[in-house]
Amino acid sequence: MKEELAALPGFSPRAIELAAMLLEGYGVAAWAPQASAILSAQMAFFFWLDDRFDGGALGTEAAVSVIDHLHGGAQTQRARDRDDAGDEGQRGPEAAGFSRIEAALWAHRPSFVRRARWRASAVSVVEAMLAESVIDARTTLSEYVIVGAATSTIGHLFATLAWHEDLSLDDAATATLIRRLALHARLHNDKHSIERDERESSRANAILVAGGGVAGRAAIERELARLEEGIGALSRDERVHERVRAMAPRMLATHEAFYRRAGDRYAKQAESLSAG
Repeated sequence: MKEELAALPGFSPRAIELAAMLLEGYGVAAWAPQASAILSAQMAFFFWLDDRFDGGALGTEAAVSVIDHLHGGAQTQRARDRDDAGDEGQRGPEAAGFSRIEAALWAHRPSFVRRARWRASAVSVVEAMLAESVIDARTTLSEYVIVGAATSTIGHLFATLAWHEDLSLDDAATATLIRRLALHARLHNDKHSIERDERESSRANAILVAGGGVAGRAAIERELARLEEGIGALSRDERVHERVRAMAPRMLATHEAFYRRAGDRYAKQAESLSAG
């Protein structure tokens, strides 16, 4: 799948390196090696998709077209397969990327229910990216965190794992831990990208939504500490699925190390990733 990703317009091999950093830290390869390959491709794809939004290459109309594609309408599986084998230019590279990841999951575990839930999760990510692109001074922090948790793509990572490994991650305690991990990942991202976002006049940062400056930073630091306390407690809660419990502390540690190693993406201008 790496070769297919490399063919996407503006795709940089750096995205694959960044995805590998994260996935290695999460420890998925030890218990789900086949899923690890798909997740690595999916993570790299989302780095690319995020850059498409940030760079203006993916506008509202194109994003809505991707959402329509993911919904799939009333198409049969045979019709979708025929369309996916057709002209990629008509679908756009974003829809094609989602289709390739979906096809790999379907080949491993054909399941209409799992696929429907995976698509719904993918739609939530793209819709949140759209919402994030129009955040302004009127956006409240409570509104922002709903969008930010989805754009972290942590929830979709677990949706992919649930399909590939046939896991049930729907109980309240497990779902709560996943939501907290997703929000923590986003706020942690914002903490490390605040200087870049300020330079680029982007409002899509929790610190800026919280008022910016020392007060905004302090508010997000408090929220991160609160989330870490809750994540720690749920990681010891036996009601939470064992795989999510095991991954949670690893994810927090991995993200902290990741931002130290991926400064080219989060401290410099957005163009740094596409430059390779």
